[in-house]
Amino acid sequence: MVGKTLETPKLKEWSVKPIEMLCNNWAYIKQNECEVNFVRDIGVVFDSLKFDSIGTAHKKLLKNGFIKLITDKEALKYIVPPETIVDAGEYSREPIYSTGEYWIS
Repeated sequence: MVGKTLETPKLKEWSVKPIEMLCNNWAYIKQNECEVNFVRDIGVVFDSLKFDSIGTAHKKLLKNGFIKLITDKEALKYIVPPETIVDAGEYSREPIYSTGEYWIS
């Protein structure tokens, strides 16, 4: 896959939103920033959102159906976050959340 390989978040940093059978949207807050990257199961960044604080980012993720993976023991048995994260830039972006259509402010 062509693109910039990003540092893979630690397990405790991942949030996940089940979309349909065997399909999840993943999210993590970029280190030292108030920006959330949204990632497909295959490890490609597809959208991002900036927030005024990390606390706000966490609250908004929860409000929009994302759960902290590390807190869901049942989910940990069945799903695994992507191993490698790639940002292919504008070519891989689908503004699913950043347009606001599927995001509750």
